[in-house]
Amino acid sequence: MAIDRTATPAKRVERVTREISGVKSQYGITSWEETFLSSVSTRAALTPLQETHLRTIEVKVFGDEADDEHTKDLFA
Repeated sequence: MAIDRTATPAKRVERVTREISGVKSQYGITSWEETFLSSVSTRAALTPLQETHLRTIEVKVFGDEADDEHTKDLFA
């Protein structure tokens, strides 16, 4: 399933959290990333840096958008 770029940060975080529940280490999610997800889950909008971090986490979890313009350099 592709990453929904139109969803609110809360919906995106909810989707990631639901996917990694109980198995976050299998996705390589760090405690910092888990804290980050919690901190942005109530925001209406994200800064460009927060958006980059959230997309990076989404790519780690869902893996289908590694060529996304915000994350492609991270995986080069």
